Amino acid sequence: MSNPIAVDINTKTETSSTDYDQIHIECQRVVLHQSATFVVRKFLKNDPNPAQLVGNSIFTMSGTDYDNWGADDDYVKTWVLAQMSATESATESA
Repeated sequence: MSNPIAVDINTKTETSSTDYDQIHIECQRVVLHQSATFVVRKFLKNDPNPAQLVGNSIFTMSGTDYDNWGADDDYVKTWVLAQMSATESATESA
């Protein structure tokens, strides 16, 4: 994972709202055969261009999750979204 993964997300529910609608996932550190640490930058992309950075989170993947990752960046995206209790937003086709 050499470049950040940008993901449009949906975290709004009937009982909560969020102040961001896009995340960028970047691998910060890997301890071989043990864990990987990811920085997740939260953006409000509906602001005027460029998107506004509104926060960061750090998640460490280890154990079975780390073992299952392999080289599949989609696995990382799915795992991070689960940690955030978020889902990927559907993209509209032109």
